[in-house]
Amino acid sequence: MRGPARLTPAAFGAVGFFLVVTLLGVMFLAPVGVSRSSGATTSIAVPASVDATGTRDVTAALTIFFAGLGPGITVTFPSAGRYRAEGTVIVAGSVDLTIEGNGATIFASTDGSNAAPPRRGFSSHWPRRREHLEFRQTTGLVVRNLTIRGANPHAGANRAAYVPELEGQAGIALISSRDVVLDNVSVTHTFGDLVYIGGGTIGVTITRSRLTDSGRQGVAIVNATNVTVTNTDISGIARSVFDLEPPGRALARDIRLEGNRIGEYVNFLLAAQGGGPGVEGVQLENNRVSASRGLAVVAGVTRVTRHDLQITGNRGTARARPLTGFGSGAMIQLTNLDRVIIRDNNQPVVTATSAVSLDRVCHLTMSGNDFPGAGGAPQELAPCGGPAGPITKAPVRPNPGGLALRAATGPDTTHGSTNTGVILAAAGLGLAAGLALAGVIWWLVRRRANRGDRADPVDPV
Repeated sequence: MRGPARLTPAAFGAVGFFLVVTLLGVMFLAPVGVSRSSGATTSIAVPASVDATGTRDVTAALTIFFAGLGPGITVTFPSAGRYRAEGTVIVAGSVDLTIEGNGATIFASTDGSNAAPPRRGFSSHWPRRREHLEFRQTTGLVVRNLTIRGANPHAGANRAAYVPELEGQAGIALISSRDVVLDNVSVTHTFGDLVYIGGGTIGVTITRSRLTDSGRQGVAIVNATNVTVTNTDISGIARSVFDLEPPGRALARDIRLEGNRIGEYVNFLLAAQGGGPGVEGVQLENNRVSASRGLAVVAGVTRVTRHDLQITGNRGTARARPLTGFGSGAMIQLTNLDRVIIRDNNQPVVTATSAVSLDRVCHLTMSGNDFPGAGGAPQELAPCGGPAGPITKAPVRPNPGGLALRAATGPDTTHGSTNTGVILAAAGLGLAAGLALAGVIWWLVRRRANRGDRADPVDPV
């Protein structure tokens, strides 16, 4: 009588190897934001059951609708539809999604105090963190001809617009996403930023849009690379037009701010003075500025050197008065920077102070600028490589913006060969278990990191 079948050592090895390959495929291929569409586009209208008259709160209805879409979908809003959303409309995990707004508006009529927060990450900061439209972990997103309107009655370039208790209420928030285009969108009357970009987002283009009347920044880049804002009208900004303040190890890298039309704002055209070291490759080029602050720039941090800033071809039409009581008081205030180009800018200045102040700025190219009314040579507070210059600064609140999105890496999967099938099987099964545990830890870290830089956004400028 034959006994029960027994697996040979080689069979054990084969099973272990199969499990490893399977787990590797699940862990490292599935999460990648790769389009799975076949190339065909399916157009779907926003259901008529979602009230388009602005009468009912449709936050939940819109969130549920977007959650049910597959890849490669074009969502079409009815022309001039009005969708009241007092909470946060969330679009998460979409692939190759196009939203054709057709002039529709998503708006809020309250500050969100009585609305339900969408999940635990929001509840501890509600309604401060009420965003109007959040895109999270999307890939290949296009949004066209859509208006987002907040509920800030004092929004604009005035001190009353900024309400600290509500400053996280961004109009559009892009979190942990890739390849995003905002084309001909309008965002207005928010308590927070008009557009907020964080969570390690890669590849954003904002073009042909209107960003007006904020309660905080115009465009806040907190953790993102490869961001372009071009051919866009931006005005009525309660703090700074472009704010680059990546906390901790987060990044604001490869940023192009070019060919925009800038109206009134309160603080700076470009504020890159707070946050951690990760601000690199910033181009402020060919913008037309009619604001009374003019071409006001503050960039750099005292404790670490940042790299590659270009301020070129910008034109200011008003006689500008720099923001006093902050830094050196010059029109362009630069601290601890390497590889800087300031060229072909034109900005009339009211005061006779220097147009540019330099504190440990290395490899500077400066030519072709015209600052009528300003002093002559740039003010050098400290030479390249020297100690910090004697800058008197107004008190600045710290920026506990949260954690940076850290890239998760799996364990070393390099393995050799052995002649013993049992050892291969044991190693394979052990590695499979280790990979499974690493996958869980990886997921938890990524989830926490994706939430991190939105935990408590406070910006000093």
